[in-house]
Parts: sequence; structure tokens; C-alpha cells
Amino acid sequence: MSTDHYSILPDNKSLLERGLEVGFYELLQDTCCPYPALLNPKETSAKLLPHLAQDRGVTDWPMEASEAEKRHTIEAIWPIRRKAGTACAIKMAVETLGYEATILPWYETNQTPYTFELLVFLDGKNLPANIEQRISARLEEAVSLRDQYSINYCRSATFELTTGVATECWEVIDVAPYQPDQLNTSSQFYSGSHFAQLEIITLQVTSNE
Repeated sequence: MSTDHYSILPDNKSLLERGLEVGFYELLQDTCCPYPALLNPKETSAKLLPHLAQDRGVTDWPMEASEAEKRHTIEAIWPIRRKAGTACAIKMAVETLGYEATILPWYETNQTPYTFELLVFLDGKNLPANIEQRISARLEEAVSLRDQYSINYCRSATFELTTGVATECWEVIDVAPYQPDQLNTSSQFYSGSHFAQLEIITLQVTSNE
């Protein structure tokens, strides 16, 4: 057993106590240190995410959410609170749920001051039953106290529109019978007659008995 390690045991320690101390020391040396990534939501262990979320004060924490969504929520909670009351914070709050958002402020839609319309795009995603409650819970961290809002869910579609142009060229040639300007003809006239005589002879054959 190596005795080169620093010991916190008293001088009257037993050999068993010293052996346990060295054994735990070697075990700790073989274990990767968790502290550099412990508070990093992107790199910390998945089983530590609920504790890290509680440490940062995350209020909306459904257990059925995906691991990627949980990490994104923890990572964005402090930037959202720092920018609370701005359009950037509102968009970040919705993006933590995996949706894109567009804000229509009251001065663009002729609505009551300090109100806005939130367009949430559900492109390629399903609409969960509790999505409105979850978005409202996230917005509580981002909006100011005087803000009032309405949420509309949208889907968009993209398609390609193509146009084609075809051209056909040809020549028309009119073919007509040939008509000369002037036709000169000359011929000779012949006359004559022909006489034919036909003689019919009838033969009668008789038998002699």
C-alpha cells in the first residue's frame, strides 16, 4: 500500500483506516471531475437537469419534455429575464418550446396601446393540448406587467411556381398551278374515212343413215 498521499487521520490511525483513506483517494483520482460542466446546461448530465433548473428558477418544467428542450430552457432562462419586456425576450421564450414566433405590436395593427399579437408558427409540428398554457407560462418571464397579448397559431406552406414559354416558328409557302403569261400553240388537221365489209357464212351439218 502506498503511503505517499497526504493523510488527515491522526497519528494513532489504524492500518484499516489508512487503507480506506488511500482507497477513496485512488477512486477519486480515477473519476472525471464533474465541476467544469456541472452548471453548463449543454454538457451536464441529464439526471442533473432538474436540479439545475430548480437552481435557476425555471417554473415551467414538464417531465415529458425532451432532453433538448429542457437544456434549451435552462440555458435561456437568465437571458430572457435580463431582456424582459422586449420583443427579443418574448421570441426567446417561445423558441425554448421549439416554435418560431412573430410579434405584431399595437401601433402596427391599430390596437390598444401596450398590447401585441403573437403569431406562433407550427410548421411541421403537432399542436399539444397544453400548448397555450405552456406558452403563457413562458411569456410570464418575458413580458412586462402592463403588456397584454393574444396568441394565434399559424401554419405556412412553401411551394415552387414555375412558368414555361414555348415558341414555334414556321414558313408558309403557297403552291399554285403554273400559269404562264402567254401560251402559243400550233397544230395540223387531218381528215379521212375507213370502210369495212363483214360477210357472214352459215354452215349446216347433217348425218347420213
